[in-house]
Amino acid sequence: TVTDDDTVSSNVTLNLVVAPEGASVTYIGPRIVSSPRAADGSVVVEFRAVVRDSSIVPAATDDTAGDITKATVTFVDRLTGSPLCTSAVSPVFVGDTTTGVASCTAPLLTVGAGPWTSQVGTIVGGWYAQDARADDVAVTARRLASIDLHGNHFVMAARGAGVLAPATGTRVTIGINHLGFSNGRAVGGSADMVFTSAGRTYRAVVTSVDTLGVISTGPDSQRVDLDARVTVSDITDARRPVVIARDVRLQLRYVDWTKSATPDLMSFAIWSADGPMLAGVQWDGTQMNAAVLAGGQVIVASSLPTSGRAR
Repeated sequence: TVTDDDTVSSNVTLNLVVAPEGASVTYIGPRIVSSPRAADGSVVVEFRAVVRDSSIVPAATDDTAGDITKATVTFVDRLTGSPLCTSAVSPVFVGDTTTGVASCTAPLLTVGAGPWTSQVGTIVGGWYAQDARADDVAVTARRLASIDLHGNHFVMAARGAGVLAPATGTRVTIGINHLGFSNGRAVGGSADMVFTSAGRTYRAVVTSVDTLGVISTGPDSQRVDLDARVTVSDITDARRPVVIARDVRLQLRYVDWTKSATPDLMSFAIWSADGPMLAGVQWDGTQMNAAVLAGGQVIVASSLPTSGRAR
């Protein structure tokens, strides 16, 4: 009802179009998954993506911020058109509703001889809309008889992010002792990470491995993707460590140069079970970028089910 100054009123019908908010999405889950059981029909993958409100995306036309937690993300297999799984979006940083993260698990089909590659798409829904083939990524499952990940190394923290953001210029030290699998079974390896945040020292210890993959990316390089569960403790007082988080997700990514003296590359992030980031380095607003190892190395060995071995 519309009323003018003379108290004359009339009814007017208006059509209001409520358009969804714009968003950008970046897939940050594993790209390569290796398993001795990949030929059994499927491998389970935890898909993960960072979603940003268009108000913070350069060159976007919508500069009014919405609430990214009102979005959903559906991961789809583009080759079949089938949805893999759907996730709500949680803030990457507590109190920030412009940048969120979505994650969920689903099996990737592995029928036939392999390796198996799926084109995984990310469709943003809810109060938001984004569905672009340019955001798709290839996720490959590969059958291996064994993988062995080993080495002590460190990077110097820069552009730290998360509740426990590693302090710039401090060491993030990783120790991996023969982590992987052999003859279809996990080996008794171990891995941990130590870093400093706000003057305190923290240690993340791997308690289980979700997925571990390795694939050649060139004549003398290979990519390693490790997604694992960790327990994070405050070890500032080494005699009285305090557990602050259990069953949180660690993402480790490596580029291993196998035949040259080029330093290996590493990126990492630790995510809480309900979404927000606990710690990471080289954050660029959408993902963690690789940092050059400042010391040590990672050694990766893998073997195929048939004869032949790749370092």
